[in-house]
Amino acid sequence: MSSSSDVSSLPPFSGVGAVETAPSTPPSQPMLNTSSKTEASAKRTFDEIITPSKEEKAAALNNRKINFDFPGRSIITIIVAIFEKIMAKLCPRKVQLKADFEVAAFIRRYITHDKPSEIKFGGKNPPEGKLFLSSIPNKNSPEMREFFSAYKDDSHKLAWVSVNEKWEIVPQGESIPLTDKDYEDLMGSENRLFIESNDHEPVSQEEMTKAASFIDNQLSKGKDVGVNCRAGKGRSAMLVAAYLMKYQGLNVDQAIEAIESSRKGTTVRNKRAALEDFHKSLPKSPASI
Repeated sequence: MSSSSDVSSLPPFSGVGAVETAPSTPPSQPMLNTSSKTEASAKRTFDEIITPSKEEKAAALNNRKINFDFPGRSIITIIVAIFEKIMAKLCPRKVQLKADFEVAAFIRRYITHDKPSEIKFGGKNPPEGKLFLSSIPNKNSPEMREFFSAYKDDSHKLAWVSVNEKWEIVPQGESIPLTDKDYEDLMGSENRLFIESNDHEPVSQEEMTKAASFIDNQLSKGKDVGVNCRAGKGRSAMLVAAYLMKYQGLNVDQAIEAIESSRKGTTVRNKRAALEDFHKSLPKSPASI
């Protein structure tokens, strides 16, 4: 996959097509400006890390690509397209931008569930830490900032797994994801795992094993672990299922049930074949032989 540091290569917002189509050449995630040694060495406060900067907000507005992922998205895209045509005739460009922003924010906040969901499960080795399934950590989301604020006094008690395409972690529309630098400053680079994986495709067996091991290692230390993809429903759910099967002894049905009962709208059941392959690859316990 090629990368570019120029986020302006993302296509401008273009109605329904912009919802479904990813840019053909994903840009690298933009980092905060560290050209000044003083700025680079300055330690940011917790609130500064989880709050979008003016530069990030500007970049997001320039890349007006609104993303949402849920079963009824085809209906919503039609509504959004009609709404935009009306706004284009009645309102100045600046007002259109603000309206688009608010519509996307409403969808993410109340339909795609920004707030991370704790996965409740019964296993053979219940960990001290909590396991969360989440959409991409968006600094523009009050729900997401509220979640992270619970770790303000000890952010190193939190570890994180992200499974995304590179274009998903670029500021766009109302989405301003945490950057690599943000994760490092919040919890330390050793407590974060990034896996690059295409949306709407099963995560590879190798990456499932890698993520499950990371999750187990962090939970066994008493840390809470968040796992995200774009909407917190498909790829990330597969990684959580892999952990539940490999380290908690759940079978495929039990893992799917634990996830579906903890977070609405997940698509993990659609990845059943890949989960069954993963479960078959696990060593058999003496009781099951």
